[in-house]
Amino acid sequence: MMGETLKKGKFSGLLYRELYLSRKSIITGIIMFAVFAAFGWLLLLSTQFGNLAKLFTELEVTEEQMSNIRDSVFLMMKGLPSLISMQFIFLTTELAGRDELVTWQRFARCSPVTPAKRAAVRMSFLVISAAASFLLPIAYIAFIDALQGQGVSYDELSVLSVCVVAISCIVVLAQVYIMLFHSMDRGMLALMGTILVPVWIYAFTNGMGRHDEELDLENALLPFCRNFCPFAPLVFFAVLAADFTIMYLLYKRREK
Repeated sequence: MMGETLKKGKFSGLLYRELYLSRKSIITGIIMFAVFAAFGWLLLLSTQFGNLAKLFTELEVTEEQMSNIRDSVFLMMKGLPSLISMQFIFLTTELAGRDELVTWQRFARCSPVTPAKRAAVRMSFLVISAAASFLLPIAYIAFIDALQGQGVSYDELSVLSVCVVAISCIVVLAQVYIMLFHSMDRGMLALMGTILVPVWIYAFTNGMGRHDEELDLENALLPFCRNFCPFAPLVFFAVLAADFTIMYLLYKRREK
């Protein structure tokens, strides 16, 4: 059934192929998210009624120190499942690697699928995976916040938005490398080099003579996330447009 749909070049068949090939990774990701979400739920119960609650009351610390401890616990409780959920965006790179298999390349050359349609399918899958990586942690964080009598904060929303947009940019770049090098391994190595080399250069040039300064990530990142959040949808749409354009040009280049 799927083979016949693919041979006809239907958009729905091509999108179903992406989902079908990713099914094992999707199931694994959901299980991992559920495990870390359950861990966060147990951690919340412990802070309210369990050993952590007793520890908080017995520790002879100042109110400020107690507040910092609670903030760290809640950050772990919400951050770990949210971080795990970001793996869904990387499914697009896995599919890009599968597209470099000889068997699929032979089929793609014989199927009536235009470069524009293949690029649109890849872009659509990125939208689906990014939505999963954003909506799952938001729903989980909203549940945890509701149990504490509050709603999802703007800071939480802004941090998740920045993460989704940033990882989407990385995924688009990864697809380009994989298609240019015709290999998942070589493409990911090129991606790591592209990311790590600037980080090393920045760390080396800015780390000299600053050993006495503390790196305050919260003060450094939160203001950026707050300012970026209103523009996150526009930037994400720009990433999607770039993904479609680049994939279209690469697919069209291969048809020559």
